[in-house]
Amino acid sequence: MKLNCAEVKHIILIGILYFSGFNIRAEDKTNVITLAQAKAHYTLEILKHITWPNEIELKQFNIGVLGKNKKLLQALNNYTKVKLLRSKPLNFESINDISVQKNAYYSAVIVTGNKRSLISKINKQYPYSLIISDGKVDREKLMVSIVSFNKHQQKQIRIEFNRENIVKRGFKISIKLLGFAGTKKDLSAQLEENQLFLRSLQTEVKAIESNLKTLNGSMKSNKKALKLTQIALAKKNNELITNQNQLEALQQEKSAAHTQVTESLKQLKQQREQIKIKEQELIQQKNKLKQLNQSIEDNNIILKKQQTALNKKSQMIKVKENTISRQRLLLYFTALVIFVILFLIYFVLRLSKMRKKTNDELVTLNEQLYELATTDNMTQLFNRRHFIESTQMQIAQQHRTHIASALLMIDIDYFKNVNDTYGHAMGDRAIINIAKILRKNLREYDIVGRLGGEEFAMYLSQCPIVKAQDIAERLRAKVADEKVSFQRKEISLTISIGISTVADDDDIHQVLLRADKALYQAKNSGRNRVVVS
Repeated sequence: MKLNCAEVKHIILIGILYFSGFNIRAEDKTNVITLAQAKAHYTLEILKHITWPNEIELKQFNIGVLGKNKKLLQALNNYTKVKLLRSKPLNFESINDISVQKNAYYSAVIVTGNKRSLISKINKQYPYSLIISDGKVDREKLMVSIVSFNKHQQKQIRIEFNRENIVKRGFKISIKLLGFAGTKKDLSAQLEENQLFLRSLQTEVKAIESNLKTLNGSMKSNKKALKLTQIALAKKNNELITNQNQLEALQQEKSAAHTQVTESLKQLKQQREQIKIKEQELIQQKNKLKQLNQSIEDNNIILKKQQTALNKKSQMIKVKENTISRQRLLLYFTALVIFVILFLIYFVLRLSKMRKKTNDELVTLNEQLYELATTDNMTQLFNRRHFIESTQMQIAQQHRTHIASALLMIDIDYFKNVNDTYGHAMGDRAIINIAKILRKNLREYDIVGRLGGEEFAMYLSQCPIVKAQDIAERLRAKVADEKVSFQRKEISLTISIGISTVADDDDIHQVLLRADKALYQAKNSGRNRVVVS
């Protein structure tokens, strides 16, 4: 429905009164709102008065807020209690990074803070979205902006928009919003569109007038034949009544069209006189139409033409249906291709997962093999070979630091008697218990290992000989104090320890040899004692 100038002014006045009621004032405490709440209100009003080109297809309106304006996002969510826009859900969400959310679709994007510098990039990335700026931007980049300013020591807000940029994307602006925030240029552009619609209506009126003139000419030419056709008209009286009803319906449609043309022409003062003249001519033509009984044949010809036009439209519809069928087949084929691609992706991911699982199992097996190669199975201490390699590496580091270290050679006293008297199972239990004692008293950077049988060795890193002797005495005492239990039998054990210092130029085998001599001296001295070489 088109509006005349008076109606446009009336709507503009209503829009100004409606929108201007949300100035941010501090005097009225019952009506105080924050700047974010005011911007949220204006944003919702803008969304209400703009129509999307694809709005019929939209299931909901997704509104993205770009920038770290949490107050505005919270105000938008709080302000929309029902969260419906034209009976469709309204959803607000934050956009943290447009490069990450590249493929997301938003009905509108609200740009806040320093993100307004990215307005050109945002316009390109979201070509089908309504871009609302929280602040002033250049007009060539502007669609809609909400600008806050100070007036009389009060915060106030105004709406600015570029109608040309909005219309380019297919959006439609209501007359209320156009009257409130639009410029004279915007109103002129809207009036030009209305004028184009009125001109199309005038063209239709002229075509009707041309048909009426043709009918008048045929009426004059057929007056002479009227007397001859009166007898035939009597027989076709029933058909005439039906055609008259059709003519009355056509007259009603013409009357409605004239009413619409009359209301539209009120906006164009220059064409009022011409429309009045044409209305008078149309009224005269209507009166003459009542006397045109012989126009039945002409009406039949018109009906045939309309039938021909309908046939052509039916053919066009069939062509469109065939096109839709081909497009549907193409869509099915595309869906099949996508399904095959997804299946291949699933197969590749499944294969990758199996490969990762196999690699993890290989790593576990390698760790187990390494443990078997370096650890004594019974005591879980280093075996002889790994103890010697690890100790040799520590001695090599000692060559650089020049800090004293020591090596303890440990042997269980009378171990052969334990095996002979209580059996090898008790002997194994004795070895395991002593290994636990050595492990519990091991410093974080020391090394302990089982060299074979009942013989153990311990490397004490960065340990002077006096401290090493104290550690050895403590180990000897703990072994002597602890009982070994197996199958309801308990025995006491003692150990002998030989200690050797580790010099910077020593080799592990030389150190082991000196410690072994000290151990031999401890054995010959009565066992259960510590001897330093």
